[in-house]
Formats: sequence, C-alpha cells, structure tokens
Amino acid sequence: MSQVVERIMTLFSVQLPPWRPWQAALALAALCFVLLAIARHRLEIAREDYANAYFYSPSQKNRQRQRRQRWQDRVRLLLVCTLVLLALAGGLYLIGPR
Repeated sequence: MSQVVERIMTLFSVQLPPWRPWQAALALAALCFVLLAIARHRLEIAREDYANAYFYSPSQKNRQRQRRQRWQDRVRLLLVCTLVLLALAGGLYLIGPR
C-alpha cells in the first residue's frame, strides 16, 4: 500500500524549471493583461447599464455611476500594473545574467 502512495506522490511532484526574475515579471504582466481585458469588458457592461439608467430613480443612477467608476478605477490600476511589470521585466532582462 505504501508503494502505491509513494508512486502517486512522485507522479504529482513535477519539478518546474527555475524561473529567472524577468520571466516571473513577464508572467505577472501577462496575468495582469488578462485581468485588464476582463475588467475592460466589465467596464463596457457598466457603461451600458449607466447609459440605460435614464428611467431609473436617482438612487439607482447614483449606484450605477459608482459601479461604473469602480470598474474604471480597476481598469486604470491594472493598466498601470501591467506597464510597470513590463518595464520591470525589460529592465531585469537587460541587466540580468544570460
């Protein structure tokens, strides 16, 4: 029984290749870019909802405006994070050992 458990554990203990710092920064930038695309889509939905809020009560309009502003803030934050991580990855690539 213990040999079966050991064999199963060795199947799942896959060693990942070591990542260089610029590769890790580039991977995080790619993740931020994917999150940016999702946030842009959600921002467009919030904009449409706000544009259709003409017949809503003032409190609902205010809620839609706040929702749109939250998504807009998230898009800006993710854009800045993506650009900073890309710059960091480029800098680490240029100064790092090859």
